[in-house]
Amino acid sequence: MRKYLLWAAFVVFDGMALFAGSEGHAIARAQDGKPAKLELPAPGADGFISLFNGKDLTYWEGYPGYWSVKDAAIQGSETSANSKHTFLVLSASKAEPAKFGNFEIHFTYRWTEKGKGGNSGLQFRSKIIDEKTYKVGGYQADLDVNGQYDGGYYDEAGVAGGRQIFAPRGFKTTWDSNNKKKQEPLPSKKNAKELKALIKPIGEWNSYILVANGNHMTSKVNGELMAELIDDSPKALKEGVLAFQIHSGATMTIQFKDIKIKLLPKDQTPKKTADSQTVKAPTKKWQVSDLVPDEKVGLEGLVNRDFANGKKLFTETKCLACHTFAGEGGFVGPSLAAKGASFGPVDVLVSIIEPSKIIADAYRQKIVEMDDGRVITGMISETCEETEITPDMLSPEKKIIVKTEKIVNMTDSPVSPMPAGLIDNLNRDQILDLIAYVISQDDPTDEMFKQPAKGKK
Repeated sequence: MRKYLLWAAFVVFDGMALFAGSEGHAIARAQDGKPAKLELPAPGADGFISLFNGKDLTYWEGYPGYWSVKDAAIQGSETSANSKHTFLVLSASKAEPAKFGNFEIHFTYRWTEKGKGGNSGLQFRSKIIDEKTYKVGGYQADLDVNGQYDGGYYDEAGVAGGRQIFAPRGFKTTWDSNNKKKQEPLPSKKNAKELKALIKPIGEWNSYILVANGNHMTSKVNGELMAELIDDSPKALKEGVLAFQIHSGATMTIQFKDIKIKLLPKDQTPKKTADSQTVKAPTKKWQVSDLVPDEKVGLEGLVNRDFANGKKLFTETKCLACHTFAGEGGFVGPSLAAKGASFGPVDVLVSIIEPSKIIADAYRQKIVEMDDGRVITGMISETCEETEITPDMLSPEKKIIVKTEKIVNMTDSPVSPMPAGLIDNLNRDQILDLIAYVISQDDPTDEMFKQPAKGKK
C-alpha cells in the first residue's frame, strides 16, 4: 500500500495520469521509471515513425498489470479469472487525435498460447470511453486467436453507429450516405476458408498493414488483401486514438512488435480501386412466393444443378459464419447438417428468406432495457451478477457485459438474429444451386447434380 501511495504522489507531482503495475508491467512510462513521451520520434527516410523501441512502453499508456514488454515485443496478457476489457493507448494519439485520422500503419503480431477466447485488435479513429480502465470504442481492425476475424473491421462499443461487424473479411464493403451497406467479393475472389488459411498458427508472427485515408480503408495480413471499406455513412469516424485491445472474459497472451506509422495529409483524397465505383445491386427482394408459386408443387428446378457453384455461394452468403455444415463453420446458429437432412427444400428456403417466421427458443434474442435508457438486443447469458449480451451472431466473441441489477426489463425479440436479405444478390439459378447444396449435405454425387448426357436436355 505504501508503494502505491508513493507512486500516486509521483503522478500528482509530475502532472500526468500515469500509473505503473508490478515489475515488468510499466504503464505509460519506460521501464527506467521515466514518464511516457507524447512527442514521437522523427520520421525515417521512408516517412514512417517508429512507435515501439523494443525495450519498454515509452509512447504508450494503459491499465496496470495487463501490458508489458517481453521478447522485445509489447505483450497483452490476462486470465479469465482476472480479465478486463482494456486497451493500450498511443499517448500521442490521445493528445492530438486529429493528427491520426489518415495513416498507414504496419505491425506484426502473434498469439503465444491457445488460451480460451483470445480476442484483440487495433483500435483506430477511436475514443477513450473510460479513462480509469482505459476502455476504448470506435473502428477496430479485428484479431482473434482462431484467425476467424483477422483483417475485418468491427465497431467496438458501438461508437461508429452500432454497426458491429461492418466490414467483414473477404469483402469490399461500401456504406453509403443513407447508412446502407453493400458488399462484393474482393478482387482475389478468395473465400473465408482460403483467407483464414493465410493466418499463421499460434507462436508464429503475422504481418499487418492498415491504411486509413479519408473514407477508404484497406487491411492486408501477410501480404494478402483481407478487407476493403468505403465508409460514407453519417456514422463514419474521421479521427481518434490508436490502441491495442485485451478483450474481457478470456485467457490470452498476444504480442505486437515492428510497429511503425506514416501519417497522411488530412485533406488527402482517398485512393479507391478502379472498380470501387460500381457495387453490384440486389437482383431482387426475394419472396418465397417468387420461387414457390404453388405450395402443392413445391420448389421446382432442383435438377441439373451446379454443385461447385452451390458450395461457393454457401460461403459467399456467410452461412458458415454461424452454422455448422460439412464439418466446418460456427456454432452460434442451428446446425445446417441437421436442417438439410430433416427439412425439405421449401423449409430451407423459408428459413433463409423469412428467418423471423419461426425462431427456436434456443436461438431467440432478448430485448434488454437498462436503467440508463439503453436498449440492447441480442442473445444473452446470465450469471448471478452480470449478464452477457451478444448483439451480433456473426461475431459471437463480441459481447456487451452489464450488471444484472441494472436491467429494468427483458422481453423476447420477434426478430431472428439471422439477417434477412442474404440471397437478394442472387438470381433464381444461383438460389437453386445453393438450396440443392444444402439439401445434398455437401454430396456432389446427389441426383440433383447429375447433368444430362451430351445432346440431351
